[in-house]
Parts: sequence; C-alpha cells; structure tokens
Amino acid sequence: MPPLHVEVIETMEAAEAIAPSWDALAAASGATFSSRPAYGIAWYRHLGKGRLSVVTAHRGERLVAVGALHLRSVAGVEVVRWLGHGLGTVGELVVDRGDREAATAVWEAVTGPRRVLDLVEYRHGGEGLAALRRSADWDTHLVVHELCPVVGLTGVQSIEELHRQALRKMLGRARRRLDNELSALCSTAVTGRAELDEILPEVTSLYARAEAANARLDLMASPWRAFTVELLRASAEAGRLVIMTGRIQGRLVCFDIGFIDGRRLSVWAGRFDPDLRRFSLGHLNLDAMLRWAIDHEMSVVDLLIGDTEYKRRWATSSYDTVAVVAATPGRLLPARALLGGRESLYQLRRRWRTGRP
Repeated sequence: MPPLHVEVIETMEAAEAIAPSWDALAAASGATFSSRPAYGIAWYRHLGKGRLSVVTAHRGERLVAVGALHLRSVAGVEVVRWLGHGLGTVGELVVDRGDREAATAVWEAVTGPRRVLDLVEYRHGGEGLAALRRSADWDTHLVVHELCPVVGLTGVQSIEELHRQALRKMLGRARRRLDNELSALCSTAVTGRAELDEILPEVTSLYARAEAANARLDLMASPWRAFTVELLRASAEAGRLVIMTGRIQGRLVCFDIGFIDGRRLSVWAGRFDPDLRRFSLGHLNLDAMLRWAIDHEMSVVDLLIGDTEYKRRWATSSYDTVAVVAATPGRLLPARALLGGRESLYQLRRRWRTGRP
C-alpha cells in the first residue's frame, strides 16, 4: 500500500474542505451520524471551545482515516475529546476497513507529554479502540459507561413481529383511549428541507413545553439551537434525516428525530406533549418510526444512549459505550484524578442549571 501521510487540521476552512471525502469515508466504513462532518463541524462552529484537532490520514490521494477531535486546556493539561463532547455523542474513529496502521497513526499524531485523551462514549469495539489500547504511546484506562439499546430489523416483515404481549396491550389501550377522548394520532415522516423548515417552529414550541415539565436538554433552545438546526438542515439536504411527527386534530403532539446511515437509523431525540402523557405518545410515535424503518428496509434502529424502560420495551439487543482515559506512559493516574475532579464539578454545575437535586 502507499505510505501514510498524516495531518492535523486546526482550522474550520480546512475541515470544511475535506468534508466531502470525510463523509464518503464515513459512509463506506459504516460510521454513525455523529462521526460525520455534518455533525462534528456544526458542533464546533456553534458549541466548540478550545482548538480544533481533526486528524486525517491519506494513502496517496485517498483519505483512509479521520479522528474528529478537539483540544481543551484543563489545569495546564491539553485534553483531547471528541467533537460533540457533552451531547452524548457515541464516538469512534472513521477508518477504512481493515487499515489498522491508519488508526494507529491517528493516535500517534495527537500524543504529547502534557496531553490526555478523554473519550467519553466510545462505542465498545468501535474503530480505532483496539489500536489505541495496543499503542506504545498511550497508557489507557477503560470503564463501561452507558448502554445503547437497539432494535434489530433484519428479516422483520411487519411491526407486529416486534410487539411483545405487554407492549401490544399497552399500544392497544393507548389507541382506544385516544379514540374515546380525543382522536387518532396521525403520524407523518418529515424528510425534506422544505418540510423541515415548515415544522421547525412547532418542534421548537413543543420542545420548550416538554422541557418545562421535565428538564433534560432543550436542543432547540440557546445555546444548542444553531447547532441543531444546521445539523438537521444538512442531513435533510443529504437525504439522511427522518423526523416522525404525530398530530392530533392537526396539532403537533410528539416527534422523534432520526438520522440515516446506510441501513441504520439512529433515533437521536424526541419529545411529546406533557399534558398528554397518559396516552403513551412516545411509544405510539416510536411504533410509527419503526414501521417507517421496516418499509424503507433499515436493518437496525439504534436508540442510542440510555437504558430506560421505555427503550427496553422495544429493544432486541444492545451495545455498550466505554469511557476512555489515556495518557503518556507513567502519567495515567494523575490524568484520571484530573478528569475525575473535572467531571464532578461538571455534574454539580449541570444539576444546578437544571434545578435537579
């Protein structure tokens, strides 16, 4: 094979210039939406702090690896994180299948005596993880961090095959209650840019109402809104967006946002009208999303981070994410202590902001 040429990109202009080849590599390698340039570049433009550090590896003219990373300074130490850190991003390197040398070269490019890797939500078994653990430049510590339920659709011909008895009864009760008290839920998939722009005001309003009742993270409010809107519009223009909307008597009462990568659909965020909680709108809308996925020959629906009862009712399997801390040999323990203290402060600040105990 041609020799590797590794470069660290530190400007938005350079990152945007390689976006088409980065996106093509992500599609060919099966990387998820959060490893694509539409996600990483939009996040850094609107939410990123510190220095951009996108590592690329080429063989000749062909891009074979991308590490979507950025650097933050913490107590005089440069901390290397995913683009999208803090939003539950499930990360991994984007690597040409089987090119272990390219993955190793990415990690070599970011090594330094006062650098620490803080890679939260690395997909267990994800591209580049084995190369990092084998690297002589880094000592690594991994802990299982989160669980991501998934719904396997290979061989599934109809949604009824996914309905366990308890789930089937719950959906039936919810539909009968809607028919008796209001009217049926009308579900529609929004995929195009024009349709997206039309529903954005309604999605924004419903998001705010849901967050007022149960504060989690309002991706349609400041400071996240600009990032979210750019990501949604870019994904719609690329044919990778599906928002399943549910309406009652014409009013938007629930939605789920999903991103398409090949035959995988990742459900990123969703909300429902808090005044209609008794109608199980979240389950009814996910049922509609899965019907759409079956009709469009998706092989898996990834429900992403969160082992909740809501997701468990639908999941057929799951995968883990790991939190990775790595430092140059001999510096791992101080690095873990530094990041552990930083994480504690972050959690306290987040609880204060959301009003949680």
